[in-house]
Amino acid sequence: MIIFAATKEKQTFRVVEFPEEEINELISVMRNNLQVEEFVNFDKKSYRQYTDASHQLYKKLLKPVWEMTEERDLVIIPDGMLGYIPFKLFLTDSVNTGSLADKMDYKNLPYLLKKKTISYAYSSTLLFSDIKEKTPDRKRVLAMAPSYENISNTPVDSIFNRRQGGEILLPIPGISTEVKNISNTYKSTVFRDTLATEKTFKREAPEYSVLHLAMHAIVDDENPMYSKLVFYQDSANKNQGLLNTYELFELSLSAEMAVLSACNTGYGKLQRGEGIMSLARGFLYAGVPNVVMTLWPIEDESTSKIMNLFYKELAKGKEKDEALRQAKLRFLENTDMLNAHPHFWGSFVTIGPDTPIKNINKKTDTVYWIGGVLLLIAVGGIIIRRFR
Repeated sequence: MIIFAATKEKQTFRVVEFPEEEINELISVMRNNLQVEEFVNFDKKSYRQYTDASHQLYKKLLKPVWEMTEERDLVIIPDGMLGYIPFKLFLTDSVNTGSLADKMDYKNLPYLLKKKTISYAYSSTLLFSDIKEKTPDRKRVLAMAPSYENISNTPVDSIFNRRQGGEILLPIPGISTEVKNISNTYKSTVFRDTLATEKTFKREAPEYSVLHLAMHAIVDDENPMYSKLVFYQDSANKNQGLLNTYELFELSLSAEMAVLSACNTGYGKLQRGEGIMSLARGFLYAGVPNVVMTLWPIEDESTSKIMNLFYKELAKGKEKDEALRQAKLRFLENTDMLNAHPHFWGSFVTIGPDTPIKNINKKTDTVYWIGGVLLLIAVGGIIIRRFR
């Protein structure tokens, strides 16, 4: 495996070579400790495995070229298994000794996140390609959060016509709050519960600047084009409600960002010469230049909090990568020791050009304007009463 790093300003580059097997083994250790859903293994052994692997990856991949990027943000174009892990969770210092070695303190680990803004791209061609300006009338967020109560006891196998698996799609209580919080920050059109259908998405999506999809996702490792987002399932029509990756290739979207707030939306089958075939890639091919995606299953409550913080940071005019970084830092700062485990907050990454959200109306602007008018009316009333 070869790591290539270059800076346009200095016209310099550096190549670092090392065994691919060694890196892949460290990636597997790190990922196994990130995607665990049952925390019965929340012990010192797992803690040391994670801290050691994540620091070793930093030493081998980034430290040799650190001086070239020390004062710059990082854009990662990952190859092979590197696309399965977030670089922001690498540890810049060893914690095998000192106070952090004797206790499981995920909250205060020296994450690269605390030093760098990090984004991703599938290729340099996509990263540096010209992005057309969006039409000024597309100013809203389209947010969708379906309900699954009508299929909560139905095995996934029967819904998706496949033989392996055995899991069921449970309701996701937090997604309703998630999309409500977004609508409190930006002017949004929200479709919840039975209104969050695939048909509605296909009809409405081309008219919006930001697409936010809070729902279940099913990854098909054997046939990546059949990985799908799960909208509301109409029991009368089983052909509706499943948006396959291949269907995204047939859509023409003009949104500047899609947020895929579902499990494993950036995960998929690794194909030589193509990279990771995921749902996120389908949105890129449909015309969305920037996608916020997940690299492992996400937790309902922590996701709702992070997304709320993310949109508030975007509303301040921050670039997408920095907004996501600040949201995670604030979540980490205010959460408890259990939820400080990176499994709960580290899954989201951004892929595509890092720019602020443009041509979109913030809800707060209207709120402040109305509040100012009401204040003037109140003050005017007081003055009139005093004169009388």
